[in-house]
Amino acid sequence: MTMLASTFLMLTSLAATQANEIPETPECTIPPPPPSLLPSLPDCLTVVNAIAVITRMKRDIPQVWSRAPLLPGHGIKLPSSFSSPAESNQCEVVVDTINDDVMDIFPMSSIWSAVGVLVNECLIQHGTERPTLGTVKVGPKQVVVLRLRKKVRAGIGAGVGNTVVRFNGTEVVLTEGALGSGIDTKLAE
Repeated sequence: MTMLASTFLMLTSLAATQANEIPETPECTIPPPPPSLLPSLPDCLTVVNAIAVITRMKRDIPQVWSRAPLLPGHGIKLPSSFSSPAESNQCEVVVDTINDDVMDIFPMSSIWSAVGVLVNECLIQHGTERPTLGTVKVGPKQVVVLRLRKKVRAGIGAGVGNTVVRFNGTEVVLTEGALGSGIDTKLAE
């Protein structure tokens, strides 16, 4: 196993411990899609690291995760996407609810932990199968679903969601409001 993957496994374990929960086992896609439809491990680790930065800034404050309209600063309107703006980064994690009328409340650390487990289980350690994509439920009610995928198109978030987190290696940008609205709030690392 490479040094990068073993370091990632240690960070995933730390994320689960900090979130005070062990995420549900992901559902990895069987059979795996063609390699051209998979994001690379380094790209996904960049996204995991960006989520870790946001997690530290949110300080384990519970967030509302819902498709319903939310007051600013009171949660994350879904669907959302975590990805990188770099043209070379093709990894994306889409966060959504299982139904339009459900919501859950939990901290960002639960997302970080679940994304780490999702990348680990489906992209790194998928048994004897080759790497694959997958989904995992997160939160106390298990109604929020994370989906690991390759970005559909270059740019922000593949056209889904109202909140996109982008990471360019030096800063994290949280974009709130409709995609393309130009409302960016830069968050310091």
